[in-house]
Amino acid sequence: MAKGIQRKANQKGKSKLRLGAACVVKGVVYGAVFTVFAVLAFAFMIKTTNLESGVIPIINELIKMAGILIAVSAAVKGDLKPGLVKAGITGVCYTAAGFFIMSLIAGSLGQPMVLLSDGVTGAIAGVVFALLMGLFGGKKKKR
Repeated sequence: MAKGIQRKANQKGKSKLRLGAACVVKGVVYGAVFTVFAVLAFAFMIKTTNLESGVIPIINELIKMAGILIAVSAAVKGDLKPGLVKAGITGVCYTAAGFFIMSLIAGSLGQPMVLLSDGVTGAIAGVVFALLMGLFGGKKKKR
């Protein structure tokens, strides 16, 4: 009898884990779609306006931060708690996806150490964005 109860508890834990993973994947996809469109729009803007090359790294970082914000907001949307672990994981996963998207667009694989530092930055930014969303997100309905 106790094994049946324990099995049901394990199944609930697994379904929560699957739901959390699905939220992370959804957030990463939203962030990746934003990144692709933002990079293409920025590239078009560079071609048409002849901007300086010094602006490019700044805009790339802004695109990354906006992508992390979109990914985290999609992943933790509707959570009663801020979801800091989920937000950190989403930030890291989005950063990895963004790194590979930027590498595909550039035509060559970027530097692995940049991926490592961006991953840490993505985790920190994801947690900070989740905290800010929890702080300023307003009241949420209890389920």
